[in-house]
Formats: sequence, C-alpha cells, structure tokens
Amino acid sequence: MRRRRSRAKPSIEDLEYALRSEMRRILRKWNELNTPLKVFHELPGRPEHRPKYQVVIDNALRPWSGEGLLIRISTLTFPEERYEDKVLDFARAVWHLRDHLNQLARIASANMDINSHARKSQELLICADLINMKKHGNHDNQSGVNPRLTETHFDTSESGLIEFQYDGGLKEASILVEMPRPIKLRIDVYSVSMGDQVNSDNKIHKGMAQELIWKGFKHWWPLIDDLGILIERGDDNDNERKTIRSMLRNYGYIG
Repeated sequence: MRRRRSRAKPSIEDLEYALRSEMRRILRKWNELNTPLKVFHELPGRPEHRPKYQVVIDNALRPWSGEGLLIRISTLTFPEERYEDKVLDFARAVWHLRDHLNQLARIASANMDINSHARKSQELLICADLINMKKHGNHDNQSGVNPRLTETHFDTSESGLIEFQYDGGLKEASILVEMPRPIKLRIDVYSVSMGDQVNSDNKIHKGMAQELIWKGFKHWWPLIDDLGILIERGDDNDNERKTIRSMLRNYGYIG
C-alpha cells in the first residue's frame, strides 16, 4: 500500500505572503466595485431617434438585435447577476481572511481569538450570511439581521434616453444610452424578519453592500497590525508591505 505523503506545514512567511495576496485582491475588488461603467460601444446604423451607445458591462457586450424598451429614468433597477457576483466575491474574500488569520495566529503562537473578534462585527457576519445564502440557499443568520441583497441599481441620471433589453434567464441586461456618461452601480443590503418572505414590504435598509463589506474588512485591521503582517523587516518583501500599507492609508489605516 502506497503511503500518503505528509504535507509540509506552511511557514509563517508563507502564511503572511498568502494574507498579503488576499489583501491585494480585496483592494482590487473594492476599487472595481466603486468604479463607474465608462466604456461604451457605438452601434452603427441606429435610427436618429434611438440611443446608439451600448454600455459595456463586465468587459463584455451582449449581442443587440431588434428594438428594446425606451425610457428616461434616473435609476434603472433590475437583477444583474454579473454585478451581484462581484459583490458576493468581495464578501467572500473579506470573510475568508478569518481562515488565513486563524492559521497564522496558530502557527505564530499568537494569543488572540480570531473567531471571537469576528463575532464582534455585524458587517463581517453579514458577509458570512450572504455567501452562505448564495452557496447553500440559506444561512444561520449569524448577523442577526437575516440579510438579503437588493437588485442592482444603475445611476442613469445623466444618460438621457435609454433603450433596454433584458434576458431573465441569464439575469443579464443590454443597455443603450443617448449620452455616454459614467454610470455608477449599487446593490444594497436589507434585513427582513426570519419568518417573512423575501419580497415582504417589512424591510429595513442596512446600507450599500460594498460599504458594509468594507467595514467588515476594516474590522480585521487591528489583528493584521498585531500579527505584524505589514511591518517592514529589511527583506525582499518590504516593497510589497509598504505598497499595501500605503493603499490602506488612503482609507484611514494608521498602522
């Protein structure tokens, strides 16, 4: 019988490198979610009275054929799964820092309770509930607010006339605008009682999803400081540590 090879235990340096990698990923996702849609593709041969600039969503263009619904509206709202997936990926990355921090604290023999620290942040527990809902169809309501995501809101207040087609099967839209101006996107989090249906009118607004998730990320910062992950040490990784620390300081980090 062939013996299983035992896995080598990761070193503190390996775990710190993985944590810094995750922090960079979180920062990229935060910037991406806060960047308006500002790439447009001009469709040739459009009638003069119809919009001709197609909004590029997630670096992709859905084929446009025929005509869509013509509207003028300041906020266009519908389920847009491509953007919702970005929000949930952001929540997942922030929540799963817990696993990396737990592993590093254990290997470094640090006297800290990562799980207890996480439970003190409702925003972190909202992250956990949202990703469990996406993965399993339900959650344990760790946050106590039974969070749900709204549909995606497109700020089309400067877009002029809009032409709109929607694929309900894919939960994806094609949008043409008269004025190719940047379009901000937003998904909110709301709370409902555990016994209520998702479409109940008894909803409590908790805030913008990406901002709540970012607050959860900031809750990890004291532990990141205590573990010394971003402290310069005169080695080859100092430039990486300095860069991440500089990026975080743009958002109030003082470590």
